[in-house]
Amino acid sequence: MPITQNVYTLSSTVPTRVVAPTVDAGHYILKSLEPNNAPENYARQGRVYDVSSRFTVTRSTSVSLMVTTGSTGLQFQYYQIVSTESNVFAELIEGATVTGNGVTVPSHNVNRNFADDADAVFQGVTSFTGGTVVNSEFVTASKAGGGEHSYTKVITLEPDSDYVFRFTETTGNADPTVFLQIGFAEFYNGYTDIWLDTKEQSFVLHGHEEVSHYLQPYETINAIAGHDGAQIAVLRQD
Repeated sequence: MPITQNVYTLSSTVPTRVVAPTVDAGHYILKSLEPNNAPENYARQGRVYDVSSRFTVTRSTSVSLMVTTGSTGLQFQYYQIVSTESNVFAELIEGATVTGNGVTVPSHNVNRNFADDADAVFQGVTSFTGGTVVNSEFVTASKAGGGEHSYTKVITLEPDSDYVFRFTETTGNADPTVFLQIGFAEFYNGYTDIWLDTKEQSFVLHGHEEVSHYLQPYETINAIAGHDGAQIAVLRQD
């Protein structure tokens, strides 16, 4: 009973025929080669980028950074905020109008076998107006010892949008150094799904899932993905 197998690279807009019609019945296994929805698996497959910045917040004032997301938005996989000697209130602001940009902060793929090709752009902010606070954190620290918060809290940002990160020193007694680190993915949740017919309206394989079928002669299967370049492996046993 011979076994054949193929790997198909899928489109997010046009279905790909992954099981062609044959004159013989056969047993098929279809397996998604996308990572499942866990930060460590995203990272292993080159889907997680890391960005970090260190800056001084003068007492009773604020320092802001921003990110402009790409066409798929982004999702935090982890983040860390450290303050050396004073309390800092951190806010994530959506919908602000940025009127002055600073220096770009580069992001890097945490799997160094992959390119630093994130669509999101992080940079300093010199001024902005408006917006809505959608998340906040309070980092406590003193001159006797710094403070630090590390999170695996999942926060998802909308596509093609600007978000501001604002850090405010709250005591008026110190000028702390603040360190911010964010790990983020741009293909996540449904972007790693593969549908076996019509997108979002048919049987779906989530990341790294597989399904087994016994097909009669001339039956076919098409597949379409949540993002261009997703791959599916197809094994057939006659």
